[in-house]
Amino acid sequence: FAIVAAAQGLGNPEPGDGEIAVVDDAPDGTITQEQLDRAVEQTAARQGLQEVPATDDPQYDLLQEAAISDLLLGIWVRGEADERGIEISDRETDEELQTVIEQQFGDQQGFERFLKQSSFTEEEARERIELQLISDRIQGEVLPEEPPITDEEIEAFYDENAAQFDQPETRDVRQILTRAEAEAQDALDRLEQDDSAESWEEVAKDVSIDEATSSSG
Repeated sequence: FAIVAAAQGLGNPEPGDGEIAVVDDAPDGTITQEQLDRAVEQTAARQGLQEVPATDDPQYDLLQEAAISDLLLGIWVRGEADERGIEISDRETDEELQTVIEQQFGDQQGFERFLKQSSFTEEEARERIELQLISDRIQGEVLPEEPPITDEEIEAFYDENAAQFDQPETRDVRQILTRAEAEAQDALDRLEQDDSAESWEEVAKDVSIDEATSSSG
């Protein structure tokens, strides 16, 4: 609705030159054509496209719709944060960005490769990190806290679902494969004298013809 109203100039505010939408009562609520073009380019890269389709290509319309939704969501999140007095410091953003680089990309070079592939600048990636932190903070305020689970609830759940926790009895079986019965008997005689794991490994290496298991006993 905000996009339609803005595009048709309904109500107040109204987009000006080089603008495609204005979100009322939101800080930095204006979406410019330049921002949209960047968002479309990044959306195309995220979908694995080498370049943005021509504007008369039906695929371009889908990319543009996704890009506008993404931009509007960012404005809404920042507007909600402004109303709630939520602020993210530069230090918090820098620390989270560094964590993301280390955990997802390994190092700065890996991060820079990602930026190139996704058509992001480092500053745009940093803004994304800040937006995610804001979103997490909003969710923390909006979503109700889960009540603690009591021992009685745990026991009741277990009693009701006991069958899924049952495990059938198991038995570990060792075997040594030989070519002839005499070799099998020799292996058995040796193992009856010493049935340890070390003995099994030694006997298997000596007489087993099973290449997949002989080395492991």
